Amino acid sequence: MNMSSFKYSSMIPVLLLLLANGLSLVLGATYPNSPDTEPPSQWSSMSTTFPQHCAPFGISIFGLPSNRFPRDKFLHVCNMMAQFLDNDQDGCADDINVVKMIRLNQAGLLLMDVENEADLNNVASSFDESTLFASKVIPSCSGSSETATCKDETIEEALDLIYEYGVSLFYSDEFGQCYDGNLQALSEIQVQMDIARGGHFPTVPTSYPAGAVFHLNEPSCDYDCMTSEFFYYALTSLLGGQDARASYNMDEWEASTAQDLQTKLPQMYSLLTKGVTSMKLIAANGVLPGTGSSAGATATYNPSSQTCSTGCGLDGSGCGVLGNSSGSINHCIYEGTTFAPSPSSTTSPTRPSSTTSSPTRSPVQAPSPTQSSCVDSPQPMRINGKSRTCTWVGRNDRRKDKRCAKTGVRDHCPLTCDGDCSADSKKRFQIGAKFRTCRWVARKNTAKRCQRSGVAETCRSTCS
Repeated sequence: MNMSSFKYSSMIPVLLLLLANGLSLVLGATYPNSPDTEPPSQWSSMSTTFPQHCAPFGISIFGLPSNRFPRDKFLHVCNMMAQFLDNDQDGCADDINVVKMIRLNQAGLLLMDVENEADLNNVASSFDESTLFASKVIPSCSGSSETATCKDETIEEALDLIYEYGVSLFYSDEFGQCYDGNLQALSEIQVQMDIARGGHFPTVPTSYPAGAVFHLNEPSCDYDCMTSEFFYYALTSLLGGQDARASYNMDEWEASTAQDLQTKLPQMYSLLTKGVTSMKLIAANGVLPGTGSSAGATATYNPSSQTCSTGCGLDGSGCGVLGNSSGSINHCIYEGTTFAPSPSSTTSPTRPSSTTSSPTRSPVQAPSPTQSSCVDSPQPMRINGKSRTCTWVGRNDRRKDKRCAKTGVRDHCPLTCDGDCSADSKKRFQIGAKFRTCRWVARKNTAKRCQRSGVAETCRSTCS
């Protein structure tokens, strides 16, 4: 018998055993140029629609086929996430607890070309995605290479995911995002945000006080959302990502350089640079991926090793358990969660005891339109890549019927378009600074998400 044939045939039972136990089969995944892996078994059904998949440190990123989401942009996104989490590029996640928390919450990125309901219908209900569109992924304008007219949204989406599902939950005293109205329970970053906004505003004020440094005026962005936006602006300003956009940012943010941040918000500068986390990114010498290259992070992330024997590796080994909930979860319940020190991938999280001083954040059922009422969504939606409102749809009687006939518009604007007044909108609509779907509202934290301005009137069935 040929020894080579025997060698490979003898591996088959081992490979079958691995697959039977729900483990991803990864053959030669290497960064930066070949990060492709098979998805976790619980999301394997997504592969038909989203065949491109990578999972730096076990965090899934799904992409449409390369003819719809270009291969170079897919590689850039994979490496962007990897370099954020491994900023010193040694092949080990800088802060294993941040990664474990993200995996526990089943969060990841979804890469699309345009909004398409048929594609979204194939997203697993347990996958809590943040969506990036190909037109908004611009590797040559990434990192510190952003300008007033060219911005790579990969940075913001990836950072939001890392912050919301990782940093804010594990380091809740310092960076906590979750808010229940208790001023005594504000995290350090929220205290600093109130200073930057010139006061404590649970909702967006009609006008900000004179001298406010952070004055984002987006009514649908609640206090949690504002905290996430504040973190993004402050960290990217510290690391040189906003310098060229300083004038452009003035309507929202007035500390776009590290020097301005240190001068205008010294305590926030200190919070970001005093080493609260083990993330090399959150430090004065952190590096924004993608700077100075047309290939973006694919050119700037070159790990010295593809494996990590003592911590959380690029292949996801040692990075903690992947959550398996299929229902609605308020991720704020994980605030203060700790993990056993072992890097083993079978490590389970430890929830805080009932004696913890952390506040309890019970979801409150959001008000919803009455069944007899019929209201248009007050939230802007995406139509042909542009932000449009129901007012725009009904503005011109001669064009209204044509606009109402566009995919999803009738359910978004049922009063204007004589649609189903009890149905969820099928359009992607604005929540805070991002565009989301009612599927996203229903997936996790539903009661809390329904409380955001305009959401109950948009996701009528989900929030009823």
